[in-house]
Amino acid sequence: MYNACIEAFRAGETLAGDQAIAPASAELKRFCRKQVAKIIQRAGVEFGIHGAPIAIDETRMPVDGYPNIWEAIRAGVVPDLDRFWNLLRDTYEADGPAKAERQTAATLFRAFGLASSSSVRRSAAFVRLKLIAISEAASDATRPSRQLHFGSLEPVTQAFAALAVFARRNGHVVLASCLAQFHPADVFESQQRRTFPSLEVIQYNEYWGASPRQSRTRFWRSSSGMPAYHLSSHSRPRLASPQCPVSDIHRRGFFVLEPIMSTWYAPLRAIVSLGAQAEKIAHMGELHAARQRHLSQFFTPDAIARLMWGAVAHWQPNRKVSILDNSVGSARLLQFADPGTHSLHGVDVHQPTIEAVQQAVEAAGFDGSFRHASMEEIHPKRFDVALINPPFSIHLESPHLKPYDCTTWRRFGAGTSALSHEYALSQALDAAQVVVALLPTTFVDKRALSPRHPSMLHSLAFERIATPLS
Repeated sequence: MYNACIEAFRAGETLAGDQAIAPASAELKRFCRKQVAKIIQRAGVEFGIHGAPIAIDETRMPVDGYPNIWEAIRAGVVPDLDRFWNLLRDTYEADGPAKAERQTAATLFRAFGLASSSSVRRSAAFVRLKLIAISEAASDATRPSRQLHFGSLEPVTQAFAALAVFARRNGHVVLASCLAQFHPADVFESQQRRTFPSLEVIQYNEYWGASPRQSRTRFWRSSSGMPAYHLSSHSRPRLASPQCPVSDIHRRGFFVLEPIMSTWYAPLRAIVSLGAQAEKIAHMGELHAARQRHLSQFFTPDAIARLMWGAVAHWQPNRKVSILDNSVGSARLLQFADPGTHSLHGVDVHQPTIEAVQQAVEAAGFDGSFRHASMEEIHPKRFDVALINPPFSIHLESPHLKPYDCTTWRRFGAGTSALSHEYALSQALDAAQVVVALLPTTFVDKRALSPRHPSMLHSLAFERIATPLS
């Protein structure tokens, strides 16, 4: 099937006079990559569920003695694509629909922030879910209007797609069709009301509220038999338990959402940062002494944490994603993680806080490790994602610093001094495939305009977030 396409392409190369070129010419490599991409896309659609392709992780599937098919093609191997398709089918066909449903449910869980009780509002008449959707003024509109910030557009779009999937799977075909046709990127007026069959959405500036228009309307359920989060206009939000199995919840018409723990971060939310407890300084001369006392510990606001998490939330390979925070604090940036799909790692200089994080993470069943240490003392490697909000403008000086471009000469020698946020970013880029960082705008402006690091600039995207930190 697919091999025939490759043979036809190679025959075309021969007719064009390229028969003297190596078996995998540059053109043939490009053709093979395109075919592999099409195969993966087809597998995601066929082995997933309608409207929700399963996330395929082909990078962990060895091919012809190479780590994955991409490496094989890069080495000049012409892959057996028919065998690769059979490998994908054997790996994903049997439990693909269940995985796709879990991935879609996880998308809903993160989008509506169900780990936090503040995202759910309940009255005798309705249940309202809160979808974080940070917007900005639309510059080209003829009247005062809003449009989603680019950081919110993808998670909001995914949330509506997930709602459409579960609506369709539970018999709400008209609602599913309307949700699938809705375009979150469209401009809207503040507090604009969008009415769908059985569902109403109100678009505020920083979030959208979604509530059913009929009592006991059910859109979502879990077929995995795992613990599920459910909501009803006749009950408080809670976790399904052996005494109240998922099948009973379905019959009662509850909202059933996400098969993961939703409360693991709750014990850490009560921790107050040292910076928030410190007295305000009277003048800049007191700044150094203040930093010595509060260790520059300020926790990331939830809205910012959610925005940063949204940049990587869609990445769901068929394995656990390892996440690093090199100044983790109370793990605000990790609060949306799922013990079934993420492993968490971090360090912090404040021992009581890092011990509390370690305890909460272990109790939730996460894989990972946390250590009482500063970023100068570690040399992390081979992480998938780094989510960081480092302390700003702290002067670091240590013989253990790794000599990055940002380090300078000081009393311990070459490459032993740096500013904290610059070093944290360099360390994260060295340690992880994807980095999401909250940085000072002055540093962003300097880095974006500097010609010193063209390779880094090629892989970085800078965006200002005009939200005050607490």
